[in-house]
Amino acid sequence: TFLSILDTVHKLVQDGSLVAYRPTVARHHHPQGPRQLWLTPETYKWCLPPGDHPDLRVTDDSLAHLGDQLNAFTWGDFMDYRGGIDMRRLCPDERDISEIKSHLKKPQLRIFGWFVLPKLFVGAHQTLRDDLELKKGTKWDAAIAKTDQLRTELVGSVDFFHVDPGEYVQNPK
Repeated sequence: TFLSILDTVHKLVQDGSLVAYRPTVARHHHPQGPRQLWLTPETYKWCLPPGDHPDLRVTDDSLAHLGDQLNAFTWGDFMDYRGGIDMRRLCPDERDISEIKSHLKKPQLRIFGWFVLPKLFVGAHQTLRDDLELKKGTKWDAAIAKTDQLRTELVGSVDFFHVDPGEYVQNPK
């Protein structure tokens, strides 16, 4: 099934349903290897708008920090997922939805998605942290459900990888 999900992702890239993220700064990846990141076209434009950001609350500083996070992910750099600083697996666990987070600049930005396989992430939904409750609630549930729905629309019944998030991220040792 792992080859079928990779074949599915490659077909989605070919037909324009996913866009491969390339770091915005050229740099060598970590010696243990890079990670791959694909974004839906909507999420890609939200992270890297061709002009002014469509949400006027999003600042250049917050976008720059999100870019730093996405770059670090793709370079294979350390991502704190246990403390939930850089990324986090969201509840309920069985949905297997994770977020990549910007946290140093306001407003904080969130990219919701899932791991196809270890080190391979699809970002399908985006939001501002301010648009979610302080703790788990209906807005969090809706963002997770939307991401789950987008995954189903993109990959259908193709199974995805399920393990401990540490296995997904495979941080450098």
